[in-house]
Amino acid sequence: MKMVAFAAAFCAVTALGSSLDAERGTSHSMAGSASYDAATRFVPDRQGLDMKAGRALFNGKDLTGWYTYLQNRGRNIDPKGVFSVSNGVISITGEEFGALVSDEEFSNYHLTLEYRFLGGKQHGWKATYAPDSGILFHSTGPDGRFGGIWMESLEVNLIKGATGDFWGVGANGSDAIALSAKVGKELLEGKYRIFDPTSEEIYTIKGNTRVCRFDISRDWRDRIDVPVAVNEKPIGEWNRVDLYCVGDEVLVSVNGKHVNHGFGAKPTKGRLQLQSEGCAIEFRNVYITPQTILPATIFALPTVQ
Repeated sequence: MKMVAFAAAFCAVTALGSSLDAERGTSHSMAGSASYDAATRFVPDRQGLDMKAGRALFNGKDLTGWYTYLQNRGRNIDPKGVFSVSNGVISITGEEFGALVSDEEFSNYHLTLEYRFLGGKQHGWKATYAPDSGILFHSTGPDGRFGGIWMESLEVNLIKGATGDFWGVGANGSDAIALSAKVGKELLEGKYRIFDPTSEEIYTIKGNTRVCRFDISRDWRDRIDVPVAVNEKPIGEWNRVDLYCVGDEVLVSVNGKHVNHGFGAKPTKGRLQLQSEGCAIEFRNVYITPQTILPATIFALPTVQ
């Protein structure tokens, strides 16, 4: 779905979203300068309602279909057991930086998974920062090309208070990766752009740059005591992420709420990487389904106080 079609879908369903919000009395608030009057509404394909409708990328027993990569060690060398499987769950201790990498490359898909952070299990310099990991998608090139840790890729950040942010995982300004998004004038921390579906300004992520989810708290800071986002679950509870990649467009949903959208993705296919980034995290129910069209989308827009 190109940008014109996306904009048309947004306009067409806004009235429906307002009607639903009025009917259900939905209200969300957040710290900072903006309050959000309604939850995001969306109408996904029917298959997307069942997260187990697709093909399992994790068999619940072992890491078949994946390999590990750790900084300063390489592929499938994990003496400390950073990556393990138990009781149908992938556990990543975060003690060393690296990733669990899919054997396959993917394009035009709907990826769905659940994750949770384990409180009090952060390592090294990350001990005082917000619990942090990510889904790196459209990953290409050699293992460890970025910082000796990750393949160059685009990222859906999994981080307390800001899950759903986009990052470019690559050297500063690298043209090997790109993702564009509509952004507002407001800057988070004076530097990070924030997705705004009503804006006409376009910002393009390249290496080591970010576009925040549209409803991020304007008080968000990368620290361990940062509050969870308006629809994130507390530390220790499972969150669901849905990632739609169709052509060069990308749409992200967190716990049933669409929070970010990009277009002009470069590349448009690649491996998946689940990050090990200094924090203990677990994953389960990892499924992928072929996808040829994005769900119709409604974003709840901010009312500045």
